[in-house]
Amino acid sequence: MQYSLIAGMRRSPGVLIAALFGASLVATSIALAQSAPAGVSRPVGDDSFETTGIVTQIPDADPPFGEWVVGGDAYLAVAGRTVIEDEFSIGDCAEVKYRIDQGVRKAGRISASDDCQDDGGPDPTPAPGTPPPPDDGDGHDDEGNGGYDDAYSDEFKGVVVDFPTGLIGEWTISSTTASDVYTATSRTRFEQRRGPFRVGACVEVKTDGVGSNLLKGVKTDDGCRGSAAESFRRLNGVLAALPDDPDLIGTWSVSWTISSTTYISDVQVVPMTRLEADRGPFYVGACVSLQYDPSNFQVRRAETKSFDECGSRSTIHPGGVVTLTDGTTVTIAPGAPISVTYGFVDARPDDPQIFGVWTISGTNYEAIAGATGFEMEHGTLDVGDCAKVRYFVDTIVIARLASEEDYKCTGTRDGDEQELAEAHGVVNFIPDGGYGIWQIGDLFYEAVTDTTEIIGAPVLSGIVEVKFSVAADGTLLAHRIKAEDIDDDDRRSGKAYGIVDARPTSPTVIGDWTIAGLVYSVTEQTRVRRAPDVGDCAAIYYVVQPDGTPLARRLKVDDEHCAPPPAPGEIVTQTAYGFVDDLPASGYVGTWLIAGVPYEADSWTAFDAGGGAFIVGSFVGVTYVTTDGVNNALSIAVYVPPNGGDGIVPSGTITVEETITGTEYYLDGQPLEIVGPTLVDDDAGEIQDGAVAYVNYYTSTVPAARGLAGATMRTATKLVTSGTVVDPLAPTPTPTATSTTVPPVTPTPMPTATPVPGTVRIYVPIILRK
Repeated sequence: MQYSLIAGMRRSPGVLIAALFGASLVATSIALAQSAPAGVSRPVGDDSFETTGIVTQIPDADPPFGEWVVGGDAYLAVAGRTVIEDEFSIGDCAEVKYRIDQGVRKAGRISASDDCQDDGGPDPTPAPGTPPPPDDGDGHDDEGNGGYDDAYSDEFKGVVVDFPTGLIGEWTISSTTASDVYTATSRTRFEQRRGPFRVGACVEVKTDGVGSNLLKGVKTDDGCRGSAAESFRRLNGVLAALPDDPDLIGTWSVSWTISSTTYISDVQVVPMTRLEADRGPFYVGACVSLQYDPSNFQVRRAETKSFDECGSRSTIHPGGVVTLTDGTTVTIAPGAPISVTYGFVDARPDDPQIFGVWTISGTNYEAIAGATGFEMEHGTLDVGDCAKVRYFVDTIVIARLASEEDYKCTGTRDGDEQELAEAHGVVNFIPDGGYGIWQIGDLFYEAVTDTTEIIGAPVLSGIVEVKFSVAADGTLLAHRIKAEDIDDDDRRSGKAYGIVDARPTSPTVIGDWTIAGLVYSVTEQTRVRRAPDVGDCAAIYYVVQPDGTPLARRLKVDDEHCAPPPAPGEIVTQTAYGFVDDLPASGYVGTWLIAGVPYEADSWTAFDAGGGAFIVGSFVGVTYVTTDGVNNALSIAVYVPPNGGDGIVPSGTITVEETITGTEYYLDGQPLEIVGPTLVDDDAGEIQDGAVAYVNYYTSTVPAARGLAGATMRTATKLVTSGTVVDPLAPTPTPTATSTTVPPVTPTPMPTATPVPGTVRIYVPIILRK
């Protein structure tokens, strides 16, 4: 179910902040039974398991390698082998992927989870039409305390007056008329989902206890005292009725309970309401959390939540009874374990219906209305998307269905030959000698001696291509790591196509240009060819300056790559390309920083990982609309980066043919695709018949290209004209394509990785997300 672009105000960034730790290993012996305990799933393969439970023991080491106890069982975390994705405290819920080796449960990955059910309901919350709970009079809208202040709460909102550059140290935060100093340590959690930390930013603060100035967590927020957010209240409840409007605009009825009494409250969703469907779509029976104005009952923000946040558990639990679509009744046996599998969606209930039969990689599962939970942090759950299915063993009943990264569904998982996944990204950590755990972008890969091929000389902060597979325990096994020859100018640049909204008065071109809603600075150094007018489609290449201003490097008219003019009253769709500087810390929902420009993605944004995994350093294209100054992403797709292809023609001849379907290009007589993501530098001369150009490309097999069944298509990632034109009637020169692939080499010993100045990432083989 779609909602209006105006209503779809997006969420904001998650910037990864981490602490740098030295690797250490605490030798621990753990005696276990060879079999998996009851209630533990076997997600993939025959020798790996996955479980979720409460953390009751964490090794006293930094980083915490050694013996963990999760859900009452012991697991061994090993330096260089175990990825710890989050920072944990006793009592947190964790998911552990592990193998059993000689009676020892060895963890491959430990990550935070919200699947540990809490039988208790949330604190009572106020609702329209009922007396509000006792208020301390400050109008504090604390999301962690039911929408009103708890006098004994250790959470509050305030404005940043001062903070340390590295985030660790003393923060001055004003929560009323006075400013207080708080101390952040390496164990403080930092989140920047509502914008970056800066002086004047609104933050939600959690301290170590009442009266304590030790910070447990700091995250940016979008409403503080003195703003309109001061008057908003929060309501958690179950949707009892929704309007028929496809954009969900209108009256919503919400059922909520306090002191065993159930109330029905009506609220109004308006075009400016922000809808967040990370936990599945809005439907009658869904658990929702609403932030509303008590003066007119208008909803400011609505988001779907898990069942336990509405004070009840799903009916899908051991001992529960569910009814399938065909009328069959299924009883979940007490102690029945939950299994996990990954697969692509082959078929699903007709949109907007989400309940019924889902076919995942050839197997049918069933989602039960009001019981199955959904997570859409990695995009939609359409046919062709990758999904993670948690279901009860010996049934087809889905406990939770979540969208996932495409690479987790690539190939088979039963020992058969796998199709390798691919990613291009920034190298953030290289193990000594080249073998061990690499950090490329935000993901961790294991390079194994005699198995992983290392090509070229990868360096810190350089971009590499990695081809990998997913092991049964979730480990990413690198089969090839290849250094890419991507120059700094290309990496620091962005490329955008859009309509010119404003420009300097002609014939002057020097000054500020507004293209696709963004302002670019054009100087004497900018190469302007065929200067566009207001209303024209323009192609602009730019670089982000230290102050954040986009400086245009090349600007020209482009008649091919802008979206068709919109119908009257509709918003213009724009497209931009660039390298990912940052992306949400968890999932895809939130703020993406692409070539220095922020874009907001939500659970309705379409994601295409066909060109590789989404990580820092990926080259992507984003289609977006700009509303009230916010760039709302409609889709984000990964592409092979400029100069990242495996083929090079250092000096080839281009042939151009005009057909009824458009312009077709050939390079040395073979078809060549020049697409939107292609970095084109044609300042030395036009792309025309006989033009000589440098071309980097990758190949793909297409079912039918230009009438040739099963043709091999070469798609250009970078094309640079030389200014030379040869006679198009002369014989076609012999193709000069060569491969950039070089024979595998044994990597030379590399020094221990150290942070590169100016980066926002910390290079560690094991990372604790803040």
